[in-house]
Amino acid sequence: MNSKNQQAAIRYLQENGEATPRKLADALGVTNKKIHNLLQNMQGYGRLSREGKKYRLAPNWQEKVCIAKSILERQTAPKSVAVQECRRNWKGYQVHKIFGSSRGAGNRF
Repeated sequence: MNSKNQQAAIRYLQENGEATPRKLADALGVTNKKIHNLLQNMQGYGRLSREGKKYRLAPNWQEKVCIAKSILERQTAPKSVAVQECRRNWKGYQVHKIFGSSRGAGNRF
């Protein structure tokens, strides 16, 4: 949960020390509602601390960001050789991918 807006907010707070939601919204070019949701989310994860109307980076914010990055950077396990061989041999696999992915869309009422 380390979005581009969160990274931009962290950079802004590193350079300026503290900021109000309005200053951050103007600097990032987002709406007030979006910046308030972002700040509440970051405060909930322990990346920010709030003093009155101003937000600052929490003392241990680097640890919180590193944990989020390491979770996102995990690679998926490689597919087994048997699965790859079956996909190559099954002539209708491409058609199955197209129609199988839309199966849930037709059941909505």
